[in-house]
Amino acid sequence: MKPFFKNPERVRQLEAEARRWIGTPFVPFQGVCQGGCDCVHLVHQLATACGFPHELKPPRYTLDATAHREDSQLREYLESISNCVRLDDGTRLMPGDLVTFIMGRAPHHLGMLVTPPVFIHSIRGLGTTFGQLDDPTYARRQDAVYRLMQS
Repeated sequence: MKPFFKNPERVRQLEAEARRWIGTPFVPFQGVCQGGCDCVHLVHQLATACGFPHELKPPRYTLDATAHREDSQLREYLESISNCVRLDDGTRLMPGDLVTFIMGRAPHHLGMLVTPPVFIHSIRGLGTTFGQLDDPTYARRQDAVYRLMQS
């Protein structure tokens, strides 16, 4: 298997698609460009728009319940996607990689790398915006990185 976003044309498509979503307000359980989205639905929509064969729908869970959980439905979701692999520490990051962040006690936030270290995410209070992995706000919360793969 090889990385889904290894193809330069796909990376350009991801960059263009990400710019379209900037400014979309944060709305839980939604994935509508400029209408509203949450972090998981944003990543799902970006990957799908770039042709990733997504066999699973994003999970639906209550935001209040997840903040106090010590396990992570987000991690369970990512690890249930057959062509999504968790990367070892030290692996060189690339566009399309998915980064989970600790919110509360477990990973409950997701972003997608566009041009490392720049990632796109949607978060309450900011909406859909770009962030940087080297920003202390995100660096101290970074949990794991996953890569979408293709046969």
